[in-house]
Amino acid sequence: QWALEDSVTPGIYSLDDYDFRKPNAWLFQAQQNPASPKPGSIDVYDWPGRFVETGHAEFYARIRQERWQVEHQQIQATATAAGIAPGHIFTLTNAPFFSDNGQYLVTAAGYHFEENRYASGEGETIHRTDFTVIPASVSYRPAQSTAWPRTYGPQTAKVVGPQGESIWTDKYGRVKVKFHWDRLAKGDDTSSCWVRVSSAWAGQGYGGVQIPRVGDEVVVDFINGDPDRPIITGRVYNEASMPPWALP
Repeated sequence: QWALEDSVTPGIYSLDDYDFRKPNAWLFQAQQNPASPKPGSIDVYDWPGRFVETGHAEFYARIRQERWQVEHQQIQATATAAGIAPGHIFTLTNAPFFSDNGQYLVTAAGYHFEENRYASGEGETIHRTDFTVIPASVSYRPAQSTAWPRTYGPQTAKVVGPQGESIWTDKYGRVKVKFHWDRLAKGDDTSSCWVRVSSAWAGQGYGGVQIPRVGDEVVVDFINGDPDRPIITGRVYNEASMPPWALP
């Protein structure tokens, strides 16, 4: 059995993102899908694209396009050949339709075995392989099955830095933190990446700057829920760091 399956895939894939270190940079990237019957009429757009370099965007767009090419045309087949296995290439010859002859890459396979030789009158031994192939000329890309990790809601953390430092920051006013759940961090300037700090007023050459000090407890959220993009949105008191005057 040899059954060709055609699927309509999007005509263009585009993605974009933002890098605060290059706020005016044009990071938008788009990739045409040549296998689409109407290129450009169906657009898939990802924001955030989770990149800050144009080269990464081009790579992500190419990978998505190659996956669509895999989905565009696949063949579902059944055979008795025992050597068919995912990842292997075979050559089909003498097909009923001459256009089907060629090399194919096996992308999935299921095996069905029945052994009846020890019982009389139970039928013959059966071996069937159901498999999926694509033309070997198409670059195979698996479907994206793992969701991007994300966080839900803010957390609190402790501002950290090298021993003996009360303020540890960079030119952007970012600080390092140690999350309460982190069992491996040493509680110094290696405990996290640099984390941006929200300000009540921030503009070109003006605003208010309040750098969280080492030991302060801060509220950390994550831009678009991305654990790789933390941002400090506030500071809070605790029993070890009380307000400067008695309350209430």
